[in-house]
Amino acid sequence: MRKEDDWRPLESWEESDDPPPQPGKPSTFHLPAEERTGLEPRKPSAFRLPVDQPTESNQPELQPERTIAPAKPGRPPLSVADDPVFTRVSVVEREPPPPPKPQGPLILDAKQEAAIAACGQELYTNISGTAGVGKTLVAQQIVKQHPGTVLAATTGIASVNLGEGTTINALLKYFDTPSLLDAFEHGALQARINSLRRAGVRRILIDEKSMMSGEQLTMINRAVRECNEGGVYALEDVGAGGGDVGDEDDSGKGKRRNKDLPPLGITLVGDFGQLPPVPDEDPKTGKKKPIQYAFDSKEWPLYAEHTTTLTTIYRQDAKDFIEALHAVRKADVQAAVNFFTAPKFERAIDQDFNGTTIFAKNISVDRHNMLMLDKLVGAPLAVTAWHDRKQRGDWKQIPETLRLKEGALVMILANKRDYMDEHDTLGTIRYANGDLGILLGADEGTGDWYVTLHRTGETVRVEPVTRENTIPLEVGRRKAMKEAFEADPPEGAAPMSLITDDGKGRMEIVGKISYMPLRAAYGCTVHKTQGLTLDNVQVNIRDWMFKTPGMLFVALSRARTAEGLRIVGDQRGFIERCRIEPRVQPWL
Repeated sequence: MRKEDDWRPLESWEESDDPPPQPGKPSTFHLPAEERTGLEPRKPSAFRLPVDQPTESNQPELQPERTIAPAKPGRPPLSVADDPVFTRVSVVEREPPPPPKPQGPLILDAKQEAAIAACGQELYTNISGTAGVGKTLVAQQIVKQHPGTVLAATTGIASVNLGEGTTINALLKYFDTPSLLDAFEHGALQARINSLRRAGVRRILIDEKSMMSGEQLTMINRAVRECNEGGVYALEDVGAGGGDVGDEDDSGKGKRRNKDLPPLGITLVGDFGQLPPVPDEDPKTGKKKPIQYAFDSKEWPLYAEHTTTLTTIYRQDAKDFIEALHAVRKADVQAAVNFFTAPKFERAIDQDFNGTTIFAKNISVDRHNMLMLDKLVGAPLAVTAWHDRKQRGDWKQIPETLRLKEGALVMILANKRDYMDEHDTLGTIRYANGDLGILLGADEGTGDWYVTLHRTGETVRVEPVTRENTIPLEVGRRKAMKEAFEADPPEGAAPMSLITDDGKGRMEIVGKISYMPLRAAYGCTVHKTQGLTLDNVQVNIRDWMFKTPGMLFVALSRARTAEGLRIVGDQRGFIERCRIEPRVQPWL
């Protein structure tokens, strides 16, 4: 074992035999190759020691090595002064995992197919259904089958969970209801929508509609109708900053008129029985305004007449459990407690629970994950996200540095399919968003991490995910970008590498992020589990925030089976938290 005073910091990448992180890939912290063998497992500790703090007899005799991965392109390597707490990391070198087992073709039921087909027939559509009916699957299929569809969500974590989406705020460039109202009144919202249309966007799919403000939906839909129909709201010219006339096209032959573009549609997806919108604050009184749901919008009738309700539940299959969850969704307390009897409640959190514990608050999640990771003797692993240029606001949900340990329970936050060849259109699922597993280690050469899935028992290679921040490619912009590239070509870049056309329209790439799609799964908030399915889940309902309408249902309905569900609290507290907003009842 290496002596303590032999540990020395590396001042730059040039002084190490290890290569710098590749652009577009997160950087895995690791030891130089000659130091990976003969190291004893790190002992569990309730905290990490700074490098200048002397070790005591009951602490491992290891001096943490300084990390050598720059957090962002162009930033110098980190030094001890930047962050005094560093940990030793081992790298697991193993044979590639076996290919995933073949899976059958994707099969959709009649209502799922009808919901997808409606997006090709109607401008404004609504997809409803309780938890576990496949709403996320349908949303992803709409994106796949209807080119030009942009997947958006009402919250940042929902967009991250979707894996391929953004937030409606980021897409339409507004912060809150007042900023959206201002953009609508002076035409910036309409200008943004027309720029999306010119870029090839044909539909905006808004996921988790239960959290969509009715007032916001009214302004968004009216702006879309102005752009689609022209003058319907007594405006003589449609489209801010140029009326009904678009920009000059790339050929220079003339202008494109916004009214000549195909119309833009909107699809709402979600369940009003789940988490409600965040109420706006009255600027004069500082008090919260009454909640407005999407069905309170003046534009809601356009969606109501083209509604598809998904009814077949795929997440659970036990009839009594499904009926009990439906009772919680409707706040039918008597029917709910007939199933969730007093013996089904536990008084304390099981610290050795083999699954995820759901909490109401982030601070509780952080505490629980810290305690659980401290118990592990596996070597620490860490990875830094790679950033390029302008970052999206919802990417704040992605940690700058992910710190885990070998042997940790993790959740995968991305979908990955493997394809045999270019003719294989279905592929086979390697891992799915929400998959739980045990982290085995990292591959130094590729930056990939290895996880053994609970769902299949297979060890899979989890790859870094790269997301793009895009804006509509305005007419004439392609020519300007080409001239800029020719004047000062970036090293290793193709002239049109900052333009994408991936079925969502012609977009300019203004920023990127690459990160490892994993997180510690010992604890999670209700909001971060919305849309996920968990085989083993422990729900701590004792927090008063579980009195929020819909929160109890969202947490409990993550469980695939009643046997895999453990509720921490008591029946009296359960009854107090079994709530639903009365105005939502007709939509359940």
